[in-house]
Order: sequence, then structure tokens, then C-alpha cells
Amino acid sequence: MSIHALSTELDTRVIELLNGNHKALDAMSRVSKYYRGLSEPFLYRKLKFSTNSERRIHCLFLTILSRKDLAKHIKIFKLINCDDLENPKDNKEESYYRDLLSRMCDIRDTIETISARCVSAKVKALWLSSVFKGFPSFDGALAIILCLATNVETLSLSTSRQDHLPVTLWLLDVQWNQHANLPTYPFCKVKNFSLLGGSHIPLLPSMQTILIKEGLLYRAEKPIFLRPFHSTGLQAHLRALVLHNVGCHPRIIEKALSYPEFQTLKAFVVDGCKCPSAGYDFRRVTNALELHIPQIEEFGWSTQENEKDDHRDLSHLPMPFKTFRNLQNLKTLRVDLELLNGKETRDLNRAMTYVLACPQDLFPPGLQHLHITDIEMKVIDDLCEHFAKKPQDYPAALQVITNIAASFPVKELDLSVLMETWVYDWGNGTQEWEDGPLEFLRLVADELHKIGVICRVWRQRGHAGAPTKGIVKAGFTEPRPHWRDVSTDFWAGWCKREWGPAIGKQFTEQEIRNSGG
Repeated sequence: MSIHALSTELDTRVIELLNGNHKALDAMSRVSKYYRGLSEPFLYRKLKFSTNSERRIHCLFLTILSRKDLAKHIKIFKLINCDDLENPKDNKEESYYRDLLSRMCDIRDTIETISARCVSAKVKALWLSSVFKGFPSFDGALAIILCLATNVETLSLSTSRQDHLPVTLWLLDVQWNQHANLPTYPFCKVKNFSLLGGSHIPLLPSMQTILIKEGLLYRAEKPIFLRPFHSTGLQAHLRALVLHNVGCHPRIIEKALSYPEFQTLKAFVVDGCKCPSAGYDFRRVTNALELHIPQIEEFGWSTQENEKDDHRDLSHLPMPFKTFRNLQNLKTLRVDLELLNGKETRDLNRAMTYVLACPQDLFPPGLQHLHITDIEMKVIDDLCEHFAKKPQDYPAALQVITNIAASFPVKELDLSVLMETWVYDWGNGTQEWEDGPLEFLRLVADELHKIGVICRVWRQRGHAGAPTKGIVKAGFTEPRPHWRDVSTDFWAGWCKREWGPAIGKQFTEQEIRNSGG
């Protein structure tokens, strides 16, 4: 039976089976005009480029400039960072530039049509000039593609050394329907937005999830959230906001929690705040959450950047959250141990003991998943030394821990431990646990598993650059050395002496002394 005898419904089904296979879809689109019409919606539905794909982006730009209807098929657009080229080369041929020059009027008219009365003449001129800015910039072309792609639902952007995307990011702060109640306009359907780099965060009515990574957001305490539609009364749909490794003072975030755009949030996570918070009172954040977003179900504030000097003035310490018990809908919490500790002391052992002894004072009754981060390894060692120094102490200590867990609804307990030391004169580098603490942590995980509580201990990512790694859970203990996956240049001296043979390496005494051992 010839493929030409198939019904359109069966043809469409065949094309759907090729969805995601760009090579096959491209080949099908070249069979005939009929199959091109069936293939194109799938061929353009999900597009992914890297920041060094300037040539591919410009080719897409010229294609869409000729057939603007193709942009309507784009549902997912991802631009990922790939700064692996120190001296990128322009691989476009002379014919490309001739073609681009011949379409100058078309490009100008397209920008004019997109902009309508929403963009000033100055911005239009800058936008047009950015299209012709030349290699390796693609910001102007990308901005036109995305503005024409009014059906985009997932948008992921990355800035790079070559292109910071000033035009594209600026256009995310335009109130496109300010002069007319337009049914469609640029970015009107974006539900999931992520940005690597950048200095501002757009808040659009359609957005449901926002992920910001590696943003340099701190410059004094200026607003970082772009709110082009805040005065229109359009209903917000934001459900999750995640800030990962950004420089942003907590005071800015505290103020933003009162925005109407945030009042539908279910999850708010700050993971890696690189702006020091000396003297800041984190109770202001929990107060803002209680007042403006009481329905929050997931909250996190971890790996907060702080000074690590034991001799610093206590007035420069941040005031911790103190308690989350008034957030009655909170199900998942991730927080640094230091932010559960009192300002009047740096005794993190006391903070950890308080967490274990009085969870009802700190956490809401409905909490199901608790993740405590930035725990210094010494805290765990000292607790084991105090409560479970010898094997004969284990049964009593385990009984206390299981009784606490049984009286509290948490079903998952994660502990992320800083297994590195870089601020002392002796033993700088990655650290390994001794037998006693490691054995006791494993017993705790096994005992909690018996009453339905999942307990995991993680090696937290730190200066050595190694990824997060599971060390202990029920039925499993990661074999030592736990740092076999990083260069031994990072190892503390005593670890080199004790664990070097385990990886088949003998260190000289000079190498050990150079590492503080």
C-alpha cells in the first residue's frame, strides 16, 4: 500500500510518532508540500539552541522572517549556556550577509508591527541595530523570533560572555496590551520561565514557574522584579519561584513577597544566596510569608552566604528564622542550620540539639519533608561524641531519636553536611568521617526506616566543586574515601595519609604537610 493512499488522520499519526526526532521530521517535510504542512508544526514545536549556536539562530531568524506563521508552532524554546569557545569564529558565508542586508526593510517593518505603540522609537532603533550588530551577537534576531512566537509556553534563556541579551530581556518588561485588549501578544502564554544570568526577574501574568540561576542581582537594594502588568489587574498564576546561586539581599525578597504576583505561590526556594546578610533579621521573611502567602507549601533558604570568621562581631550575624510553625500549610522545608540558630550564640551544637529536642516549636504540624543544610561536620561529630560515644550508648540514643520522630509527622529527613574545612590553620581540605559517627548515622537511618521515616545524610557541594553525594541512608553507607571523586589536591593532609592507599596513591610527608596535615 502506498503512503499516498493513507488518510490525513493516519498521516498525522505517523508524524506524531516522529515527534522529537528532528532529523526524521526534517526529512519528512522535504517529501512534498503536503507532508511539509503536516511535519512543520512538530518540527518547530520544541527548539533548543546553545549560546554558541549563533549561526543556527540566525538561520532560523531568516526562515521565520520569510514565513512568520512558522513561529506560531513554537511551544518550547531553550537557549542553554555553552561558553566553551574563547575565540569563536563566524562561520556564516557572505551570502548570508547579502540576504540579511536585502531584508533590512522587512526586518524594520516586522519590528514596527510587533512593537505597535508599546515600544518607543529609541528602543526600536536599538533593536534594529542589534540585528545587524554582527558576530557573535544574536540578541536582536532572537528577540524577533520570540516576539513572533506568541504560543511559547516554556522559555529558557541563558546569557553568555558573547551576548547578554539586553533587547530580549528588556522586551520581557513591556506591557504589550497597554493600548488595546489584544488577544495575543509577545510572551502572553509563557508558563515556565528560566534564566541563567541576567540582573532582573520578569513577572508576567501567565507565568506559573520561574527559575533564576547564577544571576548577578545585587546592586545596592534596587528592585529586581520586573512587573509590567502590575497595574492592569490581570490575575497572577505563579506557583513556584526558585532562585539558585543568585546575589540578592534578603531585604529585597522580603519586600517582593507582598507583591500581588506572589500571592498564588505554593513553592518559594532560595538555594545559594550569594549576597551576605550581615545583621539581617530573617524573621522578617517568615512574617512576610505568614502575612501575604500563608498557603505556601514548600519553602527553602539554604547555603546563605555569610562570613565564616569565628571572631566576627555578633552584631554582624543574621538573626535566624526562629520558627515556621505558623505556616500551617508548609509540607517541605529546606533551611541552613545557622538560620535555625540564635543570634546570641554561635553554638551550632545547641541549635542541632534544639531541632532534635523541640521540633514542635520550630516546625508546623503538617511538615512532611525537612532538609537541614550547611551543617558543619564538627556538629555531627560533637553530637555523636556527647550522646553516642561508645557502642553501649547507641540503644539509648536511638530510642530517644525514634521517640521524637514517632511523635512528629516528618516522613523524610535530609541532612547536608559540609565535609570541608578551609578557615582553620590545620587540616585544610576535604574531610572524612571517623568510624564512630559514620556507624551511628547508619544505625539512625536504619532505625527511622523501621517507623516509616526516610533519613539521608548528604555530602554538600562546596569549595572542592564536587556534586552533592549521598553518604548514608537505610541499608547503605558510601565506602570511604568519600572524596575519591575529586582531585587529591583538595584533600586535607591527614586524609591523604590515611586514605591515599585506598586509591592506590602514596603521598610524601611534604605533600601532607602542605595540606595542613
